[in-house]
Amino acid sequence: MAQPILQILRAALLALLAAWAAPALAEEGPPSNAQLSQRGAFTGIIGKLRSIHTPNGIDTLEQVEIGGVKQWISIRGRDKANPVLLVLHGGPGTPTLPLAWAYQNGWEDYFTVVNWEQRGAGKNWQLTDGEKLAPTMSLDRLVDDAAEVIGALRGKLGQRRVVVMGFSYGTWIGTALALKHPELISAYVGVGQVFDDAERDVYNGGLAEARAQHNEAAIKGLEALAPYPNPDGSVDITKIVAVRKWVKAVGGGWYGWSDLELLYQLPVLSPEYDAKDLAGWPIGNSWFGMSLGKELKEGPQLARRGLAFKVPVFFFMGRHDLMTPYVSAQRYFGKLSAPGKTFVTFENASHFVMLEEPGRFLVELVGKVRSVATARE
Repeated sequence: MAQPILQILRAALLALLAAWAAPALAEEGPPSNAQLSQRGAFTGIIGKLRSIHTPNGIDTLEQVEIGGVKQWISIRGRDKANPVLLVLHGGPGTPTLPLAWAYQNGWEDYFTVVNWEQRGAGKNWQLTDGEKLAPTMSLDRLVDDAAEVIGALRGKLGQRRVVVMGFSYGTWIGTALALKHPELISAYVGVGQVFDDAERDVYNGGLAEARAQHNEAAIKGLEALAPYPNPDGSVDITKIVAVRKWVKAVGGGWYGWSDLELLYQLPVLSPEYDAKDLAGWPIGNSWFGMSLGKELKEGPQLARRGLAFKVPVFFFMGRHDLMTPYVSAQRYFGKLSAPGKTFVTFENASHFVMLEEPGRFLVELVGKVRSVATARE
């Protein structure tokens, strides 16, 4: 169905969706009215299935001003008394909102789940002046935006603290936020957690797995990119994309699969996105990554921001994750200190653990994180 829409997303997000890497730019046009009509029949069913009608529930999707810029925020949950869970999407610039319909429903029984689309990304792109906004783009600005989002949520939902969940590049934002504003956070959850010098682990892990699988194409492709990272420790955006192409081929993005075809199709069925959002999503991705080019090239350098957390820390990691490598997260976990820290391993997952092991992800989120958040609130 609506094959041209899938082609737009597949071509534009081939590199970006796997982890924090610069995307390709979409060149195809938006879907036709006929294609939208076909799509609407399915998104309508999904939207109705996910509808929230409990007495104390909430389901809002609105654009609010954050850091002087209009940004979209979705808030969904069946009981506003539940802990608030703020999701910081990765990419950079790749919102999880159009993917959330596939895995988030169970979360909404236990949390009020907030998906915030960062400045210029996702649905925001339609009204974004990229040239004007680009000078504002930095990790520090995104951290300040996140803190402002939490401030708005505290007023709207009447809770003092929120659970912050960073995914992939969102863990850069999440860890910096937790260190800077522990008073706003009941717990921090890093999903696909990154740490310093992770690119070396991406490359070495991918090459080792390619050799273990006797994948000659991946072996040759990765060896051709050496040295990686550069001798000075920096990384080139084009090489980041190329390395992840081969890492995905050996299952380092989605365990057991050599591509992310299914992932690219999920946004097409999102009730929260229309045709313009779908067409603008990969373009916003590209702009976002280019605007953060210098910081991406230098890597996360999270240790410089501190290793002593004042909030409980949880890492949810796929054993086979080579995009934001499992071994990098282990290294970070071993160095940090916190009032409590928990490392959860998903044995049958790579990078997209909430999609790869959705049942266990929910069990761990509720059993480990919710109790801590409730106690601290």
